[in-house]
Amino acid sequence: MASSFFLSCHKDTKKQVNHLKIAISEEPTTLDPRFATDLASMTTIKMLYEGLIRLNCFGKPQYAIAEKIEISPDQKTYTIHLKESKWSDNSPLTAQDFEETWFSVLDPKNLAPNAYQLFMIRGAKDFHLNKVSKNEVGIKASDSKTLVVEIEKPIPYFITLLSSPFFLPVHKTLRQTEEIEGANVPSNGPFTLKDWKKHNELSLTKNYNYVENKQVVFTDIELDVLDENIAYQMFLSNDLDWAGSPMSTLPQDSLQALKHRNLIRYLQAAGTHWLRFNTNDPIFSNKHFRQALSYAINRKDIVDHVTQGHQTPALAIVPPIMGLTSKGYFQDSDNPKAWEAFQLALKELKIDNDQIPELVLSYGASEREHKIAQVLQQQWQKIFSIPIRLEKVESKSYLAKVKSGNYQIAIGSWFADFMDPMNFLEIFKSKANSSNRTGWENETYTTILNQSDEETDETKRKELLIQAEKILMDEMPVAPLFFSTFNFLKSENGQHVSLIPLGYFNFNCNELTYDSIP
Repeated sequence: MASSFFLSCHKDTKKQVNHLKIAISEEPTTLDPRFATDLASMTTIKMLYEGLIRLNCFGKPQYAIAEKIEISPDQKTYTIHLKESKWSDNSPLTAQDFEETWFSVLDPKNLAPNAYQLFMIRGAKDFHLNKVSKNEVGIKASDSKTLVVEIEKPIPYFITLLSSPFFLPVHKTLRQTEEIEGANVPSNGPFTLKDWKKHNELSLTKNYNYVENKQVVFTDIELDVLDENIAYQMFLSNDLDWAGSPMSTLPQDSLQALKHRNLIRYLQAAGTHWLRFNTNDPIFSNKHFRQALSYAINRKDIVDHVTQGHQTPALAIVPPIMGLTSKGYFQDSDNPKAWEAFQLALKELKIDNDQIPELVLSYGASEREHKIAQVLQQQWQKIFSIPIRLEKVESKSYLAKVKSGNYQIAIGSWFADFMDPMNFLEIFKSKANSSNRTGWENETYTTILNQSDEETDETKRKELLIQAEKILMDEMPVAPLFFSTFNFLKSENGQHVSLIPLGYFNFNCNELTYDSIP
């Protein structure tokens, strides 16, 4: 018996209660869910598309396009019944739309960066590797309103995973052509794209075919590409409804004033700021050298004097909000241990301190990243007396640089796509993972994560995930810096939209009580 799962000219925005104006630091790299990898793209895409499952204001899964989900006794077959719904062009949204979209993600010709996220589906990985045909993959629309999905083995977080952008449907207009970014592409979410003025603004308009359209207050959304200082002044002048996270930053020198005026809001994010080490580099192939740099970092100094947004020092990579562990795997600013690891690294590398070549710390061109890089440079030079050069890279080029492995140390971050620790740990399961970018993999680490996928007991699964994270923090291909917090300004008009810890806007509920961090 199957079980069922429940689940120009700026106007005064306060006079336009149905219009929401949001500041963005840079425009999305894509509006196609199949190819998105950055938070700006994901957040915008979530305004345009709706999946089978959505996360509510508190990050818990609830039905969206799905009306009912039946799970087989062995927990490997999901029969998903769809609600009656339409695309914004009035064409019916069907189970075939999901089936064909998912196959297009898995099609190796499309080079979808997140194809691996679907590999838990039976035969999906082999199809992606051209080893099997479509008929051998566990994705089947049995009729227009029923989607049957078979997974390789029981996965405790599969329902939650369905809420992620990787499982969103795209219209046949997008599936049948090369990637396009036009207002003529139908969508099925709260809004549809009205206009996109490149490097300037995106205009969205309410989608009255959206399944929950009566819950959506706004008729229009304007996403303006703005300098953070201009956005800040516009907000103070009532010309902007939302500034700061998740799509832009607030000026560093304004944070204290905003705190005193009680204007700034905080929300704990499902994200971690970290350093990647290129383990293909001769110096960084040595784990003790990586450990030395990580142990020497004074994270508290960074969050207290640079970020100043109630971030917390990270001594692990999985944020505490994921419920894995609140304890770290090493101490912050542990100079004796850092020096011990450094000396061991020199011995293993068979070099002296003065033979260490100039090391390059790369980062994206933002004020905050630059200040973080400066602090790291000073801390490392003080302890190890090694040459560190800072390399600021324009944002559009930075991601490509890190992806290509053209770096030694790179400042970055990761924000979860679904609320489970595996979202962070799986990145480093294989160096072939397009999000890994460190060149590191470890057989024992991979084996433990595979075991966790098969473990149905939540307590035992949690123990396995902690074991895996412990290995990662010993090998240190990434050095965690701090657990992220969303810091933002929100007008009275913005009370009709909520932000969830994944960095997505939720238009289906009103004001969420955000963390009031003293």
